[in-house]
Amino acid sequence: MNNMYIKKWNGNNWENMAGPLTLGYYNNIGYGASTGNDVTEFSTWGIFDSETVLPVILKTFEVKPENRTALLTWATTEESNSSHFDIEHSADARAWIKVGQVSARGQSNDLRRYSFPHHPAQDGQHYYRLKMTDRDGTFAYSPIRSVRFNRTAGEEMYVYPNPSSDRLYLKEGISEISTLSVVSQSGQKMISGIPYSEKGISLEALPAGIYLINIELNDGSRISRKLLISK
Repeated sequence: MNNMYIKKWNGNNWENMAGPLTLGYYNNIGYGASTGNDVTEFSTWGIFDSETVLPVILKTFEVKPENRTALLTWATTEESNSSHFDIEHSADARAWIKVGQVSARGQSNDLRRYSFPHHPAQDGQHYYRLKMTDRDGTFAYSPIRSVRFNRTAGEEMYVYPNPSSDRLYLKEGISEISTLSVVSQSGQKMISGIPYSEKGISLEALPAGIYLINIELNDGSRISRKLLISK
């Protein structure tokens, strides 16, 4: 294979780092190397032939957490026969799985914006990249972006039994609880700012109805859970 180029993504476009090169085939075993003096940081690299036309010019690509969702947003400044974007996800930045696809504009010299939400099943670090595909099957990868999700004690916490008749208990993260209040639908505080213990909270004095359990955690954050009391 002749006239091959090694290119690095600099955040806006593909920058030529070495080439033209001649690459051998498997039936012509050998080895070669190419060095560059301007490499100062890690980036996304690719190998292209001299006639390769990238399907899109990627201006931005970001991943941000929104509640328990990873929101991917990206923008292109130029598209030439672009077909679609495959959204790929990885837990280790090595093994990738396609989790979605967004249709591309096709032909454009204007700024085009895209977005895609992904809901990771587990906590931890999550990695994303775009596979930008042309109508003839030509493709290129975007830089890799990552986001981290850490489930808090409050997110795991729940009340039981629900419905309840005489006593309320909390499950998960109870060591993080500072105080607890029970508020009626009219806004009246029926139980106000008491500490929680593993013995639970007595509900015997409360009439049947729907209540809001307001919980303040040791770090000052607050969460709420609904409770139905039936008599």
